[in-house]
Amino acid sequence: MSVEDHRADLFAQLTAYLEKNPGEAAMVQRYLDFVAGHVDCFERSLLVGHVTGSAMVLDSTGTRVLLTHHRKLERWLQPGGHADGIANVLEVAMKEADEETGLEAIAPVSRELLDVDIHAIPARGDEPAHYHYDCRFLLQSTGSDAFTVSEESHDLAWVPMDKILDYTDEESILRMIDKIPGRIAAAGLVSGVTPAPGTQIQRRSRAEAVAQHPDTNADKQVLRLCPCLAREVPAATD
Repeated sequence: MSVEDHRADLFAQLTAYLEKNPGEAAMVQRYLDFVAGHVDCFERSLLVGHVTGSAMVLDSTGTRVLLTHHRKLERWLQPGGHADGIANVLEVAMKEADEETGLEAIAPVSRELLDVDIHAIPARGDEPAHYHYDCRFLLQSTGSDAFTVSEESHDLAWVPMDKILDYTDEESILRMIDKIPGRIAAAGLVSGVTPAPGTQIQRRSRAEAVAQHPDTNADKQVLRLCPCLAREVPAATD
């Protein structure tokens, strides 16, 4: 089974994830079947369910993760949200983390999926009960760790990984926490992260971001992975 349109990259990522996580085969196969069966899987208008992207965000020391106290669901969760037609799920996760945390700079520790999950969303207003098919990535704060609480959250909190149970016993979050040390080790991180060119989300101008990555394709790379830089934003000040 395969797909050859805008779903192909996600399908390939899920297939690679399945090879490395055979213990999650039932859930990942269900996700693959959903993607193969719905050409509009990235659209919120698909009422049975849709693709979402989220991220565990490490602080600059690599010792804490940022959780949001979700305003609608009244739970501590990782930042994330709807794809809304975007097929690049890493881009979705980075965009949502940027919007929901206000962190100065965010970069992916790895472009590979950290985790996948399928969870039920209860009916709300005119929206029927449905499923979120979530792709999760590991990101890291690469600037100031000061955050801004958005209208989607009651609060945000940097949580030491060994204190996660003080905030949530959600199985899928604990599963991600268990995977983080291995992902950090695979990336060769001790503290801090050196992101690949063109992958950072930063609150500064597009010209400043591109200047840091002078290769000829940097402008396209920055805007493809970091759409927030398509608009001019003030440089962060201390």
